[in-house]
Amino acid sequence: LMLHEVLFALLGHPGDIIWHKPNVGFTVRDDFTFLHPSEIALINRLAKIGYHFHCTDTFARRSRRLNPSQTLVHNPVSPSISAVPRPSSDQSSPSPSLAVVPFSVPTSHHSGLYLRALCLGIGVILDSYRAEILRIEQTILDDPATPLSMLIHMISDFEIIIPAIHQQIITNIEQHRLHGLEIATLIRRLLSTTAVPILLSTYQLLLSHCNRVLVSQCAAWMTYGLLQD
Repeated sequence: LMLHEVLFALLGHPGDIIWHKPNVGFTVRDDFTFLHPSEIALINRLAKIGYHFHCTDTFARRSRRLNPSQTLVHNPVSPSISAVPRPSSDQSSPSPSLAVVPFSVPTSHHSGLYLRALCLGIGVILDSYRAEILRIEQTILDDPATPLSMLIHMISDFEIIIPAIHQQIITNIEQHRLHGLEIATLIRRLLSTTAVPILLSTYQLLLSHCNRVLVSQCAAWMTYGLLQD
């Protein structure tokens, strides 16, 4: 039962043993004393990952909702960036990979194509994280005596990745109200100042999503004189 509560916490859902403590995050309840201090330390370590996942997933889900008044440069499902806006007199049959609407300045800093592209990249990472949680659950079902240290080992990469995305990227975007190309610049700066291989590959993935927007913007501007954001 306790291991399954840990799994729920890893997916961003606190419960009876692990709760959301204000200004702290997910942690074992203070009145839960029958566990050994070393077990509490391991559970809190896992709960911390779950808290960062919760914050990151909430931010990504909120930001991926593109305002209808904004433009979409390319289909986020497809890696292709060859599609650019094409003036057409037939507005009733837009391209299936492209939806073009008049340019407008976003009313919120938590909007825009760069932010949405970033969140699509974050979504790819979080999907891999969820798949790893499913693998952990299957391990627990096969062996109910699976130790907490095994869970930490299985999720060790995400113990680095998810807090970094939350603290280094999302927190900067929210605190400094970054928008547009400022988001890509932030990721480039992080990419140039880290030597951790798993973070390098993570930042490269996120930057590649932002660069697709940049290339599409440049193509739209140089070819059709259209400004998009």
